[in-house]
Amino acid sequence: MIVLDFDKVNWHSWSPGLLEQDLITMPMELALIGVINEVYTPTPKSLYPFKNEVSPLQRNRSRHPKELLAPIGAGWALGTLGFLEATTDRFPLAPVFRGWIHAHLVTEILTTTAKVSFQRPRPFYGREQASGNRIREDDRFSFFSGHASHAFAFAGYSSSAILHRTQYAPGAFVYAAGAFTLASVVSRARAVDGQHNWSDIVAGGAVGLATSILTYRRVEQVIEENNLTPPQCEGDECQRWSLRAMLSPILYKMDKRDLIGINLNLNF
Repeated sequence: MIVLDFDKVNWHSWSPGLLEQDLITMPMELALIGVINEVYTPTPKSLYPFKNEVSPLQRNRSRHPKELLAPIGAGWALGTLGFLEATTDRFPLAPVFRGWIHAHLVTEILTTTAKVSFQRPRPFYGREQASGNRIREDDRFSFFSGHASHAFAFAGYSSSAILHRTQYAPGAFVYAAGAFTLASVVSRARAVDGQHNWSDIVAGGAVGLATSILTYRRVEQVIEENNLTPPQCEGDECQRWSLRAMLSPILYKMDKRDLIGINLNLNF
């Protein structure tokens, strides 16, 4: 049984994690990204020149392509959510999961907007264009780095969830240190490989981190305001769901809980 109550939605505020609003805002965010990419006006030169930075002299093949990072990030996210679901009491998995998606969508909106606004060319763009090399559309603009913004958005959101939900346990700080180390490694490689300038990396990382932390804080407010925390389980019920939570952390939540935000009532 699907239960949606749009009357409780305050359309004057952004409420990531609230299913009734997510059904509207997520498609809108995706559409906005597409529109920005389609309607911007290309210019022959950067709209806002960066004159005080030396670009890397050589372009190397990216050691962290999107095709590699996407499955790694998906696996990491599943593991993080599965751990929180299995080890913390009454974890609101669906709202936190959807908030994580929002964090990356907003980060992509800001990244895309910055790129088409500044239109700073990649460090290698001029040289390769003069050589007649074919350059992908994604490799045209440089400021700021999408790899850096999404890497730090991922680290910021996941670390915020771990630290908050585990009450700042020592292991949570180890997790956060690992997440930010990997984000730094991915971001640094973009400059070392000649794919971006260092200012692209610093700006992208700062924007992604700020966006993710602010999004997570808002998600937690939405969870509290709308009472999205699952009901307390009792006795054998807690044990019955612990293995399921570890094996399938985001596929389903049953027994008057939710299926990525869709309420179900199933009896066994």
